[in-house]
Amino acid sequence: MYQGLDHFKNCFQYKYTGKNDEAIFIFHGFPSQKNRNKDIAHALGTKTPYNILVHHYEGLGESLGKFNFIKSLTNAEKFVAHHLKLGNYKKIHFVGHSWGGFISLNLLRKFNKQTARLVLLSPFNQIPKNKNLNQFIDALFTEYPHCFYETNKKQILKDFQFIQDKYDLVAFFKNKPISQKIKILQAKNDLAVPEVTTKSLLPYLGSHVTYTELELDHSFTMNRAETIKSILKFFSN
Repeated sequence: MYQGLDHFKNCFQYKYTGKNDEAIFIFHGFPSQKNRNKDIAHALGTKTPYNILVHHYEGLGESLGKFNFIKSLTNAEKFVAHHLKLGNYKKIHFVGHSWGGFISLNLLRKFNKQTARLVLLSPFNQIPKNKNLNQFIDALFTEYPHCFYETNKKQILKDFQFIQDKYDLVAFFKNKPISQKIKILQAKNDLAVPEVTTKSLLPYLGSHVTYTELELDHSFTMNRAETIKSILKFFSN
């Protein structure tokens, strides 16, 4: 059953209520669209027994407020903790696209024991360094100026440097064995998250990771039915 939930601060969220004691949390990429991931949530909500919880970061999707990369990480953690306690779930799973993949992987820090499976769609996984980071920020401001109208490049640089230090995935996974089942769907010729960066993360993701490249772009809007079919199959096995 589809259920609109109260705002988590300024963050829009909704739920498909299942019949068991497990939940799938879905996190979108940056900058996203208002209806992002509703099709995946609907498919999982109707074809699997899980509870499905969808979160839109503050300032993106259907959420109110101003977007902030750091806040999207901390609010996602609070969102999962809140619903994990509220639903008393024995197991949780994550589906994350791009920046949502980065968030999903970092949530293993806090919820490693409860997390069983992850689906990652071209997951963002490396913050660029030095001049590459400045070029990355320039590209963000050029392509998505509407997301940064209340901030500046200097502040975004500071935010990303903070994320580099606190949320370094490689440093984390080097010291934390991964036992979860992970499915990665990678877009071919992905300009935002190149295949080479995703492949470099694979050795750190344990022995239960599968990697598949698909003929689509980073947005995952093409051949959407194929993507959803792959996600359903993963959660049906």
